[in-house]
Amino acid sequence: MRRAWLLLRLLGGLAALLAAAARAAVGCGVPTRLSFAELRNEYKNQNNFSVEETAKYTCRSGYRRDPQLQPVITCLENGSWSKALEFCKKKSCGHPGEPENGRVIVTDIHFGSTVNFTCEEGHRLIGQPYRRCEISSTRVAWSGDVPICERIPCLPPPDIPNGRHTG
Repeated sequence: MRRAWLLLRLLGGLAALLAAAARAAVGCGVPTRLSFAELRNEYKNQNNFSVEETAKYTCRSGYRRDPQLQPVITCLENGSWSKALEFCKKKSCGHPGEPENGRVIVTDIHFGSTVNFTCEEGHRLIGQPYRRCEISSTRVAWSGDVPICERIPCLPPPDIPNGRHTG
């Protein structure tokens, strides 16, 4: 009886070792590619990560780090990466400006967005009818300038043979 008990313990220990080795062998491949962040340099050439190992990211240009969230993902036991929280948020360009005698149509003022301009009736748009929130040097800024809404001049009245204009 004692021999059977020792054999069962030995087999149980062996099974635990094999399970641990299988978990370690699983690992994860290349970390998830993110639109808002890129892998830090020390992880860019690494193709295999062990279970519970983390990969760290830095925010891409046009994004800023959310201080509430850690910029990491973790290799899980099943060989997949943990879900990447949105730890980098788009930077804001602020208000794009508004032309006199016109208006700006704004749906978003963050990196990558575009706003459009229109003029009031009787005015025409001079310049680009849109601005885009983009990278300018090391910061985000609106492209181009606020367009001008120029008053459309009235044409002189046509000549009327044998008649005249009133008013």
